Amino acid sequence: MTERIAQTEEELQKEHLARLRQITALEAAGINPFPAEPPKLTHKNGELIRRYDELEGIEASIVGRVQWFRGHGGILFIPVEDETDSIQIVATRKNLGASNFSVVKDCFSRGDFIGATGNIRKT
Repeated sequence: MTERIAQTEEELQKEHLARLRQITALEAAGINPFPAEPPKLTHKNGELIRRYDELEGIEASIVGRVQWFRGHGGILFIPVEDETDSIQIVATRKNLGASNFSVVKDCFSRGDFIGATGNIRKT
């Protein structure tokens, strides 16, 4: 049992150090990892899903928790969950620029709270 506790403590320490590296990288990119104001919100995820036909193509801002990341080259698929539903964000190197794309790819993890703004469309 003592071995398992030591292993758990080591895993927590690795996670803590990884989070500290992410915070440092966000700050270096000029992003406050702990903003005083929440990100802008225009719609809840559930509303975007229910009203997709009428909202398709508009710009919307959502806020939620990252469920996981899946990337392929210059594109990231990021499901974000709020209290109403889950919606997928698609982030591309082309749209964000190389520097911002790297920040998203390298500085955010499963469980982080994020805000995102973009045009509503199906992938």
